[in-house]
Amino acid sequence: MADQIVIVTGSRALADSPEATRWAREILARELASATLVIAGDARGPDTWAHEIAQGFAAPIDCERWCVNGAVERRVSAVGWWRDDPWGTPETTTDPRRRPLVRNVAMIASCEGRADTRIVGLIDAASKTRGTQHTLSIARSGGFNVTQFVWGAS
Repeated sequence: MADQIVIVTGSRALADSPEATRWAREILARELASATLVIAGDARGPDTWAHEIAQGFAAPIDCERWCVNGAVERRVSAVGWWRDDPWGTPETTTDPRRRPLVRNVAMIASCEGRADTRIVGLIDAASKTRGTQHTLSIARSGGFNVTQFVWGAS
């Protein structure tokens, strides 16, 4: 089977509602079922759920957790997590509010030229932040296959 890399990005606000959480987790379970590697950040909500779901399959899926502090943590199947290949340092940007955006750009860039990479975005229409949309825009500009799901869209 060819590698299927899935990068997950999503609105943290989805974690504020049990209904939105259930909706997002169901989508992630479906979207991650054929993945061989799941890449996500370290934020609450979709990032955390992606890693949990990937490890919950009968044959756990390898994961990369891209941390806002500059670390990349990897988990191979059920072996465990370890730190590896930092994408940057907190000094990568002097504005700490921009670190997640810089991290997301680095996460997408890490998959340039990698086989069968797709991006799954989970958006809460009521969220005031736009980090997920920013990440999806970067991915589209890079020619990646992007699938976007929106909770609460009218």
